[in-house]
Amino acid sequence: MTTTPNLTLPYLAAGQAQKHVTLNESLRMLDALVQLSAVSRAISTPPASPAEGHRYIIAAGASGVWSGHVGKVAAFQDGGWMIYAPKEGWLVYVQDEDKLYAFDGAAWLVAGGASQSQPLFGVNATADTTNRLSVSSPATLFNHEGAGHQLKLNKAAAAQTASILFQTGFSGRAEIGTAGDDLFRLKTSADGATWRNVLTVDQTNGNTGVGISTISMSTRFNVESPDGGTARFVNAGGGGAGGGAGLLTYTWVTPVAAGDRFGQILFGSLCDGTMPGGVNAAGFSAHADGAWTVGSSHPSMIRFDTTPSGGAGRAERLRITSSGKVGIGTTTPSATLHVNGELRIGSFTVAGLPSASTLGAGAVVFVSNESGGAVLAFSDGTNWRRVTDRAIVT
Repeated sequence: MTTTPNLTLPYLAAGQAQKHVTLNESLRMLDALVQLSAVSRAISTPPASPAEGHRYIIAAGASGVWSGHVGKVAAFQDGGWMIYAPKEGWLVYVQDEDKLYAFDGAAWLVAGGASQSQPLFGVNATADTTNRLSVSSPATLFNHEGAGHQLKLNKAAAAQTASILFQTGFSGRAEIGTAGDDLFRLKTSADGATWRNVLTVDQTNGNTGVGISTISMSTRFNVESPDGGTARFVNAGGGGAGGGAGLLTYTWVTPVAAGDRFGQILFGSLCDGTMPGGVNAAGFSAHADGAWTVGSSHPSMIRFDTTPSGGAGRAERLRITSSGKVGIGTTTPSATLHVNGELRIGSFTVAGLPSASTLGAGAVVFVSNESGGAVLAFSDGTNWRRVTDRAIVT
């Protein structure tokens, strides 16, 4: 053997003449390879005026005397370039990157973490078998590479969890994602133990629930309160003629024809405690009260429905038409107030009659003890008069 096995340093032979030549060659190699520090690993062309002793990791596309030596160590020594082939396990500090690289037998990799499939990785923190990637810092940035960027959370099966958990003192306070199934949920907790569903979205149809954990109803938006709470809409900007909060419902129909429904609010009970079961027993709805001419004529009406005792379906009870006429028991009111059925008005004694002038001319009451007998009476603006003969009520 004429060279050492690791750095290939030449041995001095017994009786060798000019031993200093061999010794100097070994010293030159040691100077180049021990405590290896390269100026750069991004240069492929030998510098025109290199400093004595400078070393480089030859980059791809090597040319000149570096040609054919990509990945090797080039050292400028005694006015010329010496090329050294690295071996697996060699370390080099790259000065223009301030990084330590290791040679894995084929390429230079960042020492201690650039290779694939590292079991644990901590950044200013200690990783463990549960939190295999652990970061302790004021912020974490995931940046694009010229276009968009996605953060992907993948789970093995629907029954598993893919979520983002927000904690205070390592105790959960909010969680968003898919946990236990594929419904998308937002949950909150006051103590990290008892959780409350705030928002649930069905992944198959987009149906959304507020305050419920399971979407099994056919309606698009559902609100449930376990303690009988209510939903509130508030306009924080103040009042005025255009102020106040509102709930808007629209129909996506064109052209709009008479009878088209714009929206409805229904009231009822789940009865059997399941969804989408239940009975919608009462409600009100808005409809077109004639064909629309968009931009110039939008007739509309509101109808109110209830379900009678012994019945199972809603029936219309009251309607307000586009002309402002109110119909009770009729769908075609012909007067400002049209009642198709019995009508009962307030009953008063003579002593208990309200002021005729305050109520104004046209007000009608029933007088139970008028001197001539019980009678309907109307106000002429000053006095109450009997409907039968216009005499003043006494």
